[in-house]
Amino acid sequence: MTAPQGAPASLAPLAVTMGDPSGVGPEIALRVGAAGGLPDAVVYGDAAILRAGARRLGLEPPALRVVDAPCAPEPGVITVVDLGLLGEGDHRPGVLDAASGPTPCRRRRRRRLRA
Repeated sequence: MTAPQGAPASLAPLAVTMGDPSGVGPEIALRVGAAGGLPDAVVYGDAAILRAGARRLGLEPPALRVVDAPCAPEPGVITVVDLGLLGEGDHRPGVLDAASGPTPCRRRRRRRLRA
């Protein structure tokens, strides 16, 4: 992607949500990120869920850079805006529950409030 003539060369990073913590979103973000597929992206979600997911998947722990607000991504690192809604004990892949089910909606609301 090239910037229009006269526009700054750098564009804002792509925002990606990890989705439902009990769904496939955390696994996809981890696998793609570990393979270097998220160089220009910032993942919105819970760093604790991503760390627990990496352990469960047996992935080499990817480098997570946890930040409070969107910023420029670093090569080789998964940049995560940690919303801190869930902890590692809440990570139950494939299990629908009241703790993780509504979190995508809360993320959207929190993101709007930060804007």
